[in-house]
Amino acid sequence: MSEEDISDFIEVPRLEDGRVFDTDELKAGRSPNTMALEIAAAAEDSALRFYRGLAETCQDAELRTLYQDFVNFEANHSGWLDQKLAQLRQTAGGSPRP
Repeated sequence: MSEEDISDFIEVPRLEDGRVFDTDELKAGRSPNTMALEIAAAAEDSALRFYRGLAETCQDAELRTLYQDFVNFEANHSGWLDQKLAQLRQTAGGSPRP
């Protein structure tokens, strides 16, 4: 597996549902901004889980420290996205993140 393959595996969101920006979703009150942030949050959560798993299972102390740094980095991204989603939903009267 190449570095590019790993990068794509980690943070490329999986869009199994082809209705990402479906007009039915818009009619249900989900804005394109909310849907885009949800996709980004899912990608960051995936990266966080990936690096957390590496940090927890890595035997090499130096690599484990690097993976933990990545965990912290991704956690910051996830936290920021969660805050933005909460703000959008609060102003729109929407529901919490799925």
